[in-house]
Amino acid sequence: MGWIAAVLIVVAAWRIAHKDRWAFLVGIAGGFLWIAKGVTTGQWDLVVLNTILCLLQLNSWIKWGKSP
Repeated sequence: MGWIAAVLIVVAAWRIAHKDRWAFLVGIAGGFLWIAKGVTTGQWDLVVLNTILCLLQLNSWIKWGKSP
């Protein structure tokens, strides 16, 4: 699961650099996989960090969708 999460986050970062708004959703999916891994392995720091990162990506996705 960790490899899939890492690939999703790398793809998201790559596509965000190309200004693709949907890439934030891919990053959020990767973050959720890291959250699941953190919960199943008891790594609560991983859960907290990825929860924060998912919220930041969600905020960015929302802001990119608004008209100026």
